Amino acid sequence: MDFSQVLTTTGTMIQETSFAEWMGVCTSIIYLLLATYEKRSCWYFALTSSILYVYLSFAGQLYVDSVLNIFYALMAVYGWFLWNQQKSDSDNHIQHFNLKWHVQWISVALITGMITGWLLKKYTDQAYPYIDSIAFYLSILATWMTTKKVLENWIYFVLIDATMIFIYFNRGYFLTSFLFLAYTLLALRAFYTWRKVYLQQQS
Repeated sequence: MDFSQVLTTTGTMIQETSFAEWMGVCTSIIYLLLATYEKRSCWYFALTSSILYVYLSFAGQLYVDSVLNIFYALMAVYGWFLWNQQKSDSDNHIQHFNLKWHVQWISVALITGMITGWLLKKYTDQAYPYIDSIAFYLSILATWMTTKKVLENWIYFVLIDATMIFIYFNRGYFLTSFLFLAYTLLALRAFYTWRKVYLQQQS
């Protein structure tokens, strides 16, 4: 494929992208950038993008993702109130959870995800039931960690977002697949930003 074909394909993808998807992508990126610097306003954009992706995911037969975005919307409200109440320096500290904690909860997410994936494969037309189900439970865990300012949440999101690039691209949401590529890179940046703050706290 030469450069002109790349431009033509890109132009077609942009034209086929709905207004809802454009808004979902923009608000999602703004959320992540603000969350990187621990800005409470990030939750406004998280709520908006989550509501948009409830609809987009359902339309793309990604029912698990639709439910996940309902959870994201609820956690956006919870995160806003929680970060609003964090007034002392100790409340604002970034936390670190030990390896044992992560192994335990990742195991729970994997087992539950496999069971859910089997049920979805058997009874629905859910796309990528096993991958999406496991990502669903890991995303719940990672989002909860974000509200609690747990450093490792960004590592979870790097892995989840990298997986979602493939899923959304194959469902025809090209712009969203590029969003998750940006998410992956921004989550890496956010991890190193939070890690720097965490190390400063320890010293």
